[in-house]
Amino acid sequence: MTLHEAFLLKDIPRIEANRDDYRLIERVPFTKPDATFPLTLHPTVGDERPFVVAYVETTGLDTEADSIIELGLVRAEYSPSEDRITAISGALSRFEDPGKPIPKEITQITGITDADVAGHRIDEEEITR
Repeated sequence: MTLHEAFLLKDIPRIEANRDDYRLIERVPFTKPDATFPLTLHPTVGDERPFVVAYVETTGLDTEADSIIELGLVRAEYSPSEDRITAISGALSRFEDPGKPIPKEITQITGITDADVAGHRIDEEEITR
């Protein structure tokens, strides 16, 4: 399925009428290939706390039989007094070869192909750092 097949301009009225069922996602700057870190979003105030957001793609929903094929991590700083994220300090995305073909439905959902993951392994030491 192409993006054009998934989203047609004629669908806009239906989407606008059912806003709870749809979201428009805007690419954030730190996901661009030329992003540099840290990326300051707001001035720091001194009480920032680090946190990490993890993003995982798998070959399915069965935790016993399916495998991770992509792991994404974003490290950021949060100010409790300002109640906002002040900086993105790093981001990474790594593929993992599951050792078997990725189901066609998963490739349609994620866009991740067998060629994308072929020969890749997630380095646990890098993730821990």
